[in-house]
This record gives sequence, C-alpha cells and structure tokens, in this order.
Amino acid sequence: MSPRRRSIRWPWRFRIRKRVVHEVDQEIEFHLEMRSAELERSGMTTQAAREEALRQFGDVVDTHANCVGADSRRIRRVGRFGQLREIVQDVVHGFRQLRNRPVYAGVAILTLAVGIGATTAVFSAADHVLLRPLPYSDVERVVTLWETDVAVGDLKKEVSPGNFVEWRARATAFDGMALAQPFGFD
Repeated sequence: MSPRRRSIRWPWRFRIRKRVVHEVDQEIEFHLEMRSAELERSGMTTQAAREEALRQFGDVVDTHANCVGADSRRIRRVGRFGQLREIVQDVVHGFRQLRNRPVYAGVAILTLAVGIGATTAVFSAADHVLLRPLPYSDVERVVTLWETDVAVGDLKKEVSPGNFVEWRARATAFDGMALAQPFGFD
C-alpha cells in the first residue's frame, strides 16, 4: 500500500473510532442514569443509587472496551459501501413485508399520507399568516390603537365603533384608518 493511500485511509478510521467511542460512552451513561433513577424512586439517595447502579452494571471499563471493539469490527467488516448495502436490504425487506400484509400496508400508507398532508396544510397556513410580511408598503408604519380606561385599570380596551368613526374624522396624522374586530381561538 502506498504512503499516500495510507495517509488518506487513517484519518477516516480515527474519526469512525472516535464516533464509536462517543456513542458507547453515551449508551453506558444512559443505562446507568436509568438504573439510578429507578433506585432513587425506590427510596435511595442519589449518591447511593449511583453507586448501586455502578455495582449492578459490573466492570464499566471492560464493557466499554468490548462494545467499542464489537462496533469497530462491524464497521470494518461492513465498510463504507456495505452500510449502503444494508440500507438497501432493509428497504427491500420492508417492501416485502408490506406486500405480504396489504391491509397493514394500506393503513401505514394512509396514515403517512394524512400526516404529511396535515403537516403541509398547517405549515402553509402558518407560512402565510405568521412568517410572510404583511402585504402593505411601509409595514413599519402600521400601528394598532387601543382605548384605555385608567379608572378600571384596563390598558388595552377594544375601540367602540362610534369612537372609531370620530377618530377617523378628526385624525390628521394617519394616511388611513380601519377597524378590525378582535377574535379568540378558543
């Protein structure tokens, strides 16, 4: 193997190994936390629960080394393109299972279609209502006016139609005014 080929190959393996070690660390920590939480719910203190979870788990270093070794061997065996092959095999197997169970396949496809359709409809509505700018020129000049009743302590009171008509007749600072009826979503 040429030195150039080796220099390209090694960094890839180190990145893979680093990722495998990180994933195994997270998995072991997850199991320890779950067992500690169970023991805490049964009445143990946090420190005692953690120590008991570690004791029940066994040799963490040996388990970590075994898991990293197994994952590394699988990645080496499968290789870069082998993972793609596994994905294709899984997809083909899934289609075979759906073909063998047409009712299940129909329900699964219908559920996906309804879910995707509903998500698309909600996003389309939210996009038009919340995300896009208002269809006015100089949007930063649009304001909302409220009535205030200091005696009652109501700072944002709806404007009555009679007051609005009078405001519009007397206002000189605005290019135009409109009245909107507020509504709730409950």
